[in-house]
Amino acid sequence: MKKVYFLTFLTFFLIHTNVYSYEYERSFISWGTNFDIRINSDIPENDLDDITQNILEILEDLNKKFNSYDKSSEISKLNLTKKKEEKISKELFDIINISKNYHNKTMGYFDITIGAITEQFSFEKNNEKTELLKNNKFIKNCTGWDKIELKFENSSVMKKSDCLKFDLGGLAEGYAIKKIIEFLEVYKIEDAIINFGGNISTLSKKNKWSIKILEPRVEYKIYDEIELNNLSISVSSKYSKTVVDNGISYSHIFNPVKKKLLIKKNISVSVISDDPVYCDVMSTTLITMGKEKMLKTIKLNDIKAIVLESAENEASVIYDFRKLDR
Repeated sequence: MKKVYFLTFLTFFLIHTNVYSYEYERSFISWGTNFDIRINSDIPENDLDDITQNILEILEDLNKKFNSYDKSSEISKLNLTKKKEEKISKELFDIINISKNYHNKTMGYFDITIGAITEQFSFEKNNEKTELLKNNKFIKNCTGWDKIELKFENSSVMKKSDCLKFDLGGLAEGYAIKKIIEFLEVYKIEDAIINFGGNISTLSKKNKWSIKILEPRVEYKIYDEIELNNLSISVSSKYSKTVVDNGISYSHIFNPVKKKLLIKKNISVSVISDDPVYCDVMSTTLITMGKEKMLKTIKLNDIKAIVLESAENEASVIYDFRKLDR
């Protein structure tokens, strides 16, 4: 899913001395990316192992519903359906409905209906620009919320275009983290930090967490660090993968409003909020915009964002909600 490549933008550490009996850490691969969790608690380690196992089961269940790279997943099967009503699971209906609401709030810049476009790219290698991305008729016929009808009475979806496909990569990890945070709160976990492919969320009562934000380039260089307590952060970038056309390098990011790929640039966007879904969505949304539109959207909506751009060996700050006069 999305943000496999953005993990190196963030590192985290504990600011103050741990006051709990256990410093519990586990790391594993889920959805093809890193999942790291640290829990500081007085709960015995065996019980924390059980909690972690339940988290793995949550992730596996959501993966079976949301992962468009898995042909047996629920979203993949929905993508292959023709023009008919399809009853889907509560979670899949929920995330599609959330996506539609964000599509409206972002004036179309957040769009999960572009799956027929994004499936043209491989995250394993750079890509030559495909002819489909130049085919305006294909883009018009195979994307757009006007070709989707949601039926709330029975959690079903009606596709009005056979070729339309969903891509949940812009919010699925944020959605999963939110479910996991809610699960931890049920078990009275009060201090924890989760990193899921570059999306980080924390619970903080007795411990304070700090996040290091790196500059958007290959070399490891810290831009700054911020405290992240009972908050989430998500990072998106324009330079992770390349699509080449007539000698011009494009980012793999597709602008759903202008219906085109963006020129490749070393830009990263970090969004901070108390809602991991919002962070995931808004970092995805902002990175699809041009610089002027991005800044206008950030200021208009009072988004806690940090936007960095690197050119050669120098990094510049386009926007930092902590430092700029808004």
